[in-house]
Amino acid sequence: MSAVLPPGVSLLHVDGAPPEIRRILVARLPGRPTPAFTAVTRAIGSAALEP
Repeated sequence: MSAVLPPGVSLLHVDGAPPEIRRILVARLPGRPTPAFTAVTRAIGSAALEP
């Protein structure tokens, strides 16, 4: 994250802070998912597993 901080903004480590939890929700209309929808949800799932 430090590589994208604008000048003048500092990144601080906070001891004892709870771990960060991120959630991504995807919604679609009922019916068979399109190939594009399937590709996007797979990409999101793969990215979520990266450290």
